[in-house]
Parts: sequence; structure tokens; C-alpha cells
Amino acid sequence: MSVPAMPVRSDTFPLDLVETYNRPGPRYTSYPTAPHFTDAFGPSDYLSVVEEANDGPHGDLSLYVHL
Repeated sequence: MSVPAMPVRSDTFPLDLVETYNRPGPRYTSYPTAPHFTDAFGPSDYLSVVEEANDGPHGDLSLYVHL
């Protein structure tokens, strides 16, 4: 599915920068993804997962910003 480009005012954004990043990207999704949500996963489970993630090896950080 392609999304039509929206008009951009050249006095607001550098057009070469807009053209550089005017590419299709991944579909927005939640994290964790919807199939992982269940009624059986409660606050204590969440705390355990967070603590385990903080104790494990630290890899690259990914950051998602929605504009």
C-alpha cells in the first residue's frame, strides 16, 4: 500500500532533506506485539521481565518516535 506524498512548504523544511527521508517505513506496531497480551500476564510478570532485561547483556538501543 503506498501513501501519497503530502505537499511540503519549501520555506519550512529543506526539500533535499524531505526527499532523503521520504521513503516507506515499517508499519507501526505496539511493543510487545498484540499476540503477547493476555489476561494471565499481570503486574508481577511485568516487573520480572523488566528486572530480567536490566540484568542481562545490554545491546544496541532502538528508539521509535511517532510524529
